[in-house]
Amino acid sequence: MAMKSQGRKAARVFALCVASTGCGDSGAAALEGSSANNSSAAGAPAAAGPSATQTGAASAGTKAQPASAGTPAANSGTTPTGAAMSGSAGTSAAAAGGTAAQAGAGGTADSPPASAGTGAAAGASGSAGTAAAPGQSILPAIDDPATPGPFGFEQVPTAEGLTTHTLFVPGKLGDGGVKHPILVWMNGATGTTSFYQTMLEHFASHGFFVVADKMSGGNHDPEIVEQDVAIDWVLAEAARSDSPYFGKIDPERLGIAGHSLGSVGSFANTGHAAVKSSIHWSGGLTGNPVGAEESWLQLIKAPAAFLCGGAEARALPRCSGDFDNAPAGVPIFYGTIEGVGHTDVFGERNGGQWGRAAIAWWRLTLAGDESFRSWFNGPDCELCAAPWMGKSKGF
Repeated sequence: MAMKSQGRKAARVFALCVASTGCGDSGAAALEGSSANNSSAAGAPAAAGPSATQTGAASAGTKAQPASAGTPAANSGTTPTGAAMSGSAGTSAAAAGGTAAQAGAGGTADSPPASAGTGAAAGASGSAGTAAAPGQSILPAIDDPATPGPFGFEQVPTAEGLTTHTLFVPGKLGDGGVKHPILVWMNGATGTTSFYQTMLEHFASHGFFVVADKMSGGNHDPEIVEQDVAIDWVLAEAARSDSPYFGKIDPERLGIAGHSLGSVGSFANTGHAAVKSSIHWSGGLTGNPVGAEESWLQLIKAPAAFLCGGAEARALPRCSGDFDNAPAGVPIFYGTIEGVGHTDVFGERNGGQWGRAAIAWWRLTLAGDESFRSWFNGPDCELCAAPWMGKSKGF
């Protein structure tokens, strides 16, 4: 499958990164005054910054926070140390070119990952889920997960009854009997929604109902609790007959994700009975020095993806260690992008390579779209070729 080119976009490089994972960029955890000159594939035009509506989106988005605030920042693992931004600009990377050593690309699937809720899933609301034949997505077919999805989106600045979170809601929610998969997002340390805005918008435009952390502190423990509360809130909304989301979101197709501290914290919630898939960006448990429990890795019971930038000197070995130590028999994908640092790519149009890979993962594991299995496993593994390096197990 041909690699789709990503837009080139100038991205801010921030003064501090999360100490639980480290910046990973060569030589420094503090990036003030530096610039990240990673290469990116030419092609799609770059967005000037987080936008309220996707290109081609069907409905307008509403901003919750200014785009300039909320970069994930360094912390000791227990208390915030501040979120000072550097004023320097860097080039964020979805690095193209170069030869990537393909790891684990040649395996064949032993058994399929448990795509959550494939078929007519009955949700907590008591109403039937959207029926789909085995291997067929409950969402409309797409040609390219890097481009905006067919739904458009609307941002709800504050979720009713959940003031800590904002919502990214697919446009025309529930039309045609679709019950939309759910994603619950956790930011990096001291980060706000705006830093991840373009990627979260991208998820919603592809039909995923996103419950996103407004702002994270510098300690993973309260963030774990907030994500758990958000999971319970959205499950209750799916079941509450007078909820605007009743019958339109699917509690049987729920995924969680986070970046850096949010990645580390999300591991603790992978054992939640409702969680059917997860993505962990640039935040591993193996050897993590900030008090996170490595035993959380063993809570994983559903497909999980570990994604790290190839230039993250500190985070990369932890992500790799998590792949090695993850529970046997659970579908796990480990992928890196050549030349990418800790905070790169998220601000690119549609979340750049991260957004592209995530849509493929969510469609496979939450929407039942088997056409994306080859992106993560097998001899033609899409995310095992340059600029990616990837490997999988448990498939």
